[in-house]
Parts: sequence; C-alpha cells; structure tokens
Amino acid sequence: MGHRVKVSARIFAPLVLCVLPLLSFAQAPSLKEQLEAQYPPAAVLVVQKEGILAVAPSSNKLCVSTFKHGVSRISDPSCAAANGGARALTVGERVHASELRFDVSQEKVWVWIVECDSCNVGIASSSYKAQVEFQFGNARLLEHGNMAGIEDEIGKVLTIDDSPPADQPAAASGEVLKNQDVMDMVTKDKFGDGIIITKIKSSDSNFDMSIDGMRQLKHSGVSDAVIQAMLDAHAAANAPANDQGTAPASDTQSAQPTSPPAVPGQVSFFVHHLHFGANCSGNLSISPDGTVAYDCTQADPKGRCDHVSFAPGSLTEAKKRMGGLHLVSKTQGKWDFYGDRGRNDIDQALAKIDPLVQK
Repeated sequence: MGHRVKVSARIFAPLVLCVLPLLSFAQAPSLKEQLEAQYPPAAVLVVQKEGILAVAPSSNKLCVSTFKHGVSRISDPSCAAANGGARALTVGERVHASELRFDVSQEKVWVWIVECDSCNVGIASSSYKAQVEFQFGNARLLEHGNMAGIEDEIGKVLTIDDSPPADQPAAASGEVLKNQDVMDMVTKDKFGDGIIITKIKSSDSNFDMSIDGMRQLKHSGVSDAVIQAMLDAHAAANAPANDQGTAPASDTQSAQPTSPPAVPGQVSFFVHHLHFGANCSGNLSISPDGTVAYDCTQADPKGRCDHVSFAPGSLTEAKKRMGGLHLVSKTQGKWDFYGDRGRNDIDQALAKIDPLVQK
C-alpha cells in the first residue's frame, strides 16, 4: 500500500510566493527584444554627427565608423582609401536601419544602415551603406539593460525620424522640369526612383506625355513608377479647377499610390520589402477580387527586386509586427513590408487586407 504525503500549507505558500516573482521576471522583454522594438527593420534614422563613412552598394567591405559618447573615433583610416567610392554621410541625411547587433561583454552596439532613397532629395549617391559601432565603455548600460541610456547614446549620432515629411513647395526659381531633365536624372545622375519622384512632386513641370514622349522615356530607362509620377503631374497641371479653384481629389489619393491602379477599384500603397541587410521598394496593391500583389519598382543594392501575387483566399494571417505588415500565405510563405515614417500606408493596407484573410 502506498503512502500519502501531506504537504503543509505553511510550506507550500512560501514556495508560491518565491515562484511568482520568477514568473514575472521571465515575462520581461530581453535587451535584444527592446533594441529590436526601438530600432525595427526599415526604421528611418536621421544622421546627427559627422564621421559616418559609407561605401557604394557594390562594395563588399564596410568601413566601421566608431562613436563613443557621441564622439567619432576613426577605427580604420585605410578603409576609405581602399574604397574609392566611399563618402561621408551628411548631418540631416536619412538612412534605414537594416540590422542591429550587440555584445554585452564588450559594451558595444553595431547598427548597419543604408541610405533612404525615398527620404533624401538632391543626393546623387543613393543606397550607400555603412556600419556604425557604439562603444559604451564602463557605463555598463548593456549589462544592466538600461534602454534609456542606450537610446541617449545612440541618439547622439542617429535619431529616430518621427516627424512627418514636410510638404515641399513648388520651385520658386522658375525651374520647370521637362522630359529631358528626367531622362538626364536617370541616365547621367543615376538618381533612384524615390528621389526623382519627390523632385517631380515638388517642382513645376511641362512634360510631354504623348505616346511618342512616353516611348522615348521608356527607351531611356525611365521606370514605370517615374513615368506615372510624370503623368500625375501632367494631369494635375491640366485638370479643370472646381468651384473653390482647386482640382478635385480622387478617392485613391489618401493612400498615396506611386503607380496607377491596374484595374478599376484597385488601391496601392508604397512599401519597402526587407531583404537581409537591404530593402527593395515598390507597390502593395489590393484588387476588388481579393488579389493582393507586391511589385518592386526599386531594386535593393544587390539588384534584388521581388514580384509576388497572393491569390484570393490564400492569405492566412495579416498583422502589424515590429511596425510593419506581416503577411502569411498558404502558397507564398511569409512576407514583411514596411512603410516610410510619417505616412500610414501600413495601417491603411492592413485595413484593406485583413477582411481578405481566411481565419
């Protein structure tokens, strides 16, 4: 016959009291989770200090730019000489945070960044990349998980861009863009689509958007997204004014699409798709029949440019994750998209896609 063991309530109660704090501690976010939440993939950061050396997208070696307490410390002076196309990022320039690592024992955080093509205007060298090392010395901020102190130190060099992009007025210098200007920006200056589109939207223009004019643009390497921006500018300049003296806005303007709807009723949102260490950019569209598609219009620095279509009924999950849009499909797997700060493309896209998910 077995023996029953009677556990005294006096013994059991203290055990419960000891375990509960451990459970609460286990649920606290780790330093890694806090850093990833504060600096998610595709987050836009603004350069605050000189001393970040960036290299061309084609370069296989990054120049590590080191900072301690906001002061630049050159780690490898020979790196700039070895990378002929290297250049210093300017204060106020916007970049994407593509990757983040840290080492508690060394009290160091490394942030990999790449220029934000759609955020910067007038910068000829687009998609340059860099690695920034933050040294915390004896502060032991990482060891103690002091996120406020860590953010303060990183913020001396790279601050998170939470402000919406300012509306840029039309050029007051009398400059009027024409087709040849756009073709020169593509073929001679090698500007990215985002920079060219921003320039078109912020300038007066007189484009030739006839069939022959569009053919010449296409043959010169101008992308469909840029041609669409030119068409929009041409249409706005020639649209009849309403009673208030302004052109009527269309229903799809709130979504700020960068390419025309492929079918009536389709809406599009400008997003970034994250690859390892870089982003391609394009349009995430939702059609009336329930088809969701992503079409890349700007390749990442390695030339990767994705095109994927999620058939009606194929999506099994759509949610916000780390500030971006996380989609799961039965046939296409998992995809993550991010929008530019200051715009609500991700929230608007999720509102359109969520009713299409097979839950």
